[in-house]
Formats: sequence, structure tokens, C-alpha cells
Amino acid sequence: MSLNGIDISGWQAGINLAAVPADFVIIKATGGTGFVSQGCDAQFQQAKALGKPRGIYHFAHEAGYQGSATSEANHFLTQTKGYHGEAMLVLDWEGDNVADVGWAKTWLDTVYAATGVRPVIYMNQAAENSYDWSPVVAADYALWIAQYPSSGAQGYGALSAPPHLVHWPSAALWQYTATGRLPGWNGALDLNIFTGDRAAWDAYTRKQGSTQPTPKELFTVAQYDEIQRQQGLTHSKLNNLAVAVNANARQNQIWHGQSHAKLNVLNEMVTQLAQKQGATFTQEEITQWAKEGAAAALAESVVTVDVNVNDKSQPEAQ
Repeated sequence: MSLNGIDISGWQAGINLAAVPADFVIIKATGGTGFVSQGCDAQFQQAKALGKPRGIYHFAHEAGYQGSATSEANHFLTQTKGYHGEAMLVLDWEGDNVADVGWAKTWLDTVYAATGVRPVIYMNQAAENSYDWSPVVAADYALWIAQYPSSGAQGYGALSAPPHLVHWPSAALWQYTATGRLPGWNGALDLNIFTGDRAAWDAYTRKQGSTQPTPKELFTVAQYDEIQRQQGLTHSKLNNLAVAVNANARQNQIWHGQSHAKLNVLNEMVTQLAQKQGATFTQEEITQWAKEGAAAALAESVVTVDVNVNDKSQPEAQ
């Protein structure tokens, strides 16, 4: 499961988001200690009215407005406070201080402490590969990577030559071109893919309270392979499993503190398994399953999931 979307700024002033195909929109809000994108609110409100997932970003060390990490974070927080809880928060890391990992982490920590929403950091592949990002990765700040396999004009579609990452195990988003062409806009657009569904996106926008318990590890890819080997799981069953997990996660926040890479593994493996086999659960069974904590049981990293494909009995996670 993935979403295709665009990121925009004042360079796209006047864009009609209703006319441009995009599953999500990420919008420039601020830069440095004093820059404010004048088109941000109009772009944000139109995306909101259209029901699109949204993100907002701050350009670090905007030319002419360079400041400390804390002062720039406070500028971003002041100017975007009406959006917190509704949008992914992003640090755009491509200014004149790209080697200063400590600056970036201070900005991320300051925004996280003030909002409870864990920000994402954007950078190109060279920056990710060149500097020691281990403190940022350890703090579970997700990555939006920029890496362009081709410089030619293109739309959404099949991608090749994925980014080579040194520090993050995976990227939450990939910006794969700055020369995208889409209906409804006459110029070039940045095109991106998000490796998750709407529920996964929404998890990046929600406040994460410090008093919530940290869950145990989710299944690894190898454990999903073992489940696949053991069970004849159906497309419908696995789609319903994803629904139950998402519903229970929203209610009980079992994913709080979990790395986004692991969440993406969950989504991707469920999708892959769902393409293989098949019977269905009733909606009542799904609802009951979620209520009784089957999703929470998944977080216990057990391998065996007992699903009887020959009847409608409720699956049991052991």
C-alpha cells in the first residue's frame, strides 16, 4: 500500500489542488527565523477541504534568516500552531548547514517536545550517506529522502533505482523527481511516494504522549514468511486483519514509539500475503477481534497465528 503526492511552496502559488491528482500534499510553511510562505494557508485549507492528507515543512537556515535550531523551531511552532495535530511536521534539511546533525536533532526535539507530534526530516541521498545520523535514527525520527533516478519529465508510475540508505533502514517518503508533470498544473512538480496507507499517514500527525507505554517489537519479515508457510490466509482475511490492526492501533495506540520502518513492514507484508490466498471474516468477527486485542497480541512478536480458512471462527493470536 502506498500513496502518491506532491510537495509545494510559493513557487506553486495559485495551484488548484482539486485539479491536480495527488493523494497527499506537503506544503512549505516557514524558513529560518522569519520567513513565512504567504501561500501556505490557502494551500493547506484547500487540501483540507478536499480531504487530502497534509504535511507542512520548515526550511532550515533559509537564506537571510539563519538562526539557532531553537529559534527556528520556535518560529515554525508559532506560525503553524493551527495545523498541529492535522499535518505531518517536516524539517527540510538542505540549507547551508547540512553537516550539522546536532542542529537538526535539536530542531526535531524542540518541535516534538512542544507538539507531541514526532517530526519527519527531509534530505537528499548524499546528506543521508555522508553524515552520522545515528542520534536522529535512534530517536525514531522518520526519513523523507530525495533521490532522482531520472532528470526527465515524468508522472506517477513505476520506479527504479531506489535510494541507497546508510543510516535509516527505510524511508517513509521518497521524492523521486523535481520535474514531475501532472494534469492541472502547467509547470514542474516534486513527486513523492509515501510507503503506507492513510492510517499510516495519520499516525505521523498525531500527538504521542510521553506517558504511553512503548510496545514490543512487531513481526519481522521472517516471521511473516513463517505465518505464510503455516496458514492458507485469504485476501479478504488479510485485508480485514489490516483493518482490525489499524482500528485497534487508533484506539489503544499500540504503535506509539514503534519505528515507522516496522509499521511499514507490517503494512507491506499484510498486503503481500493478501495477494496469495482466500476466505473471509465477518465484520462482527473483525470488530470483536479488534476489541479483544488481537492487534495488541501481534505486537508481542509471536509467530503462530491460528487461522482456520475452512470456517468462520474467529482467529486467535497465541
